[in-house]
Amino acid sequence: MQNKRGQEILGMSFGTMISIFLIIVIISVGFFVIRHFLSLNNCTQIGMFFDDFQDEVDRAWTSGRYIDTFEGKLPQTGIFKTGLTHVCLGDVNMTVTNAEDEPIRREIYSSYRGEANLFLYPKESACDGDLFSYTLKHVVPTQFFCVEIKKGIASFKLEKGDRDGLVTISEN
Repeated sequence: MQNKRGQEILGMSFGTMISIFLIIVIISVGFFVIRHFLSLNNCTQIGMFFDDFQDEVDRAWTSGRYIDTFEGKLPQTGIFKTGLTHVCLGDVNMTVTNAEDEPIRREIYSSYRGEANLFLYPKESACDGDLFSYTLKHVVPTQFFCVEIKKGIASFKLEKGDRDGLVTISEN
């Protein structure tokens, strides 16, 4: 019986080696595609958080008197979690209500120049920085503060008096 060259090297035929290689490539591409779609899901959930928060602010703004809590879901947990730890609200030029929030405010201030008043931290965890900021309408930020995301939930207190023109948001 005559040995073939590929069988001498690894003990397998050339066709078997190509088949194994193709299986590895197909599985790798499959994992990449699944991971990509899961990251798109996280970005969609962040966008829905912004929309839900704005809807709740609009509900408060159109009410005569309003006091309620907004609890927004963020994709913090799961197999491909985002790594978001805080949601911050306010003008980055304002003072902070809690000294622990100052390093976060400074980091956001150093990398952002715009009109947004809602920020996700760390920036890189919000869809590679693409969705880390949002401008909530009809709110009056009194100070810059951050709320820790606990079990994928960020909680804020919304208030508006009878004679107030804008909604006040504070830590819950």
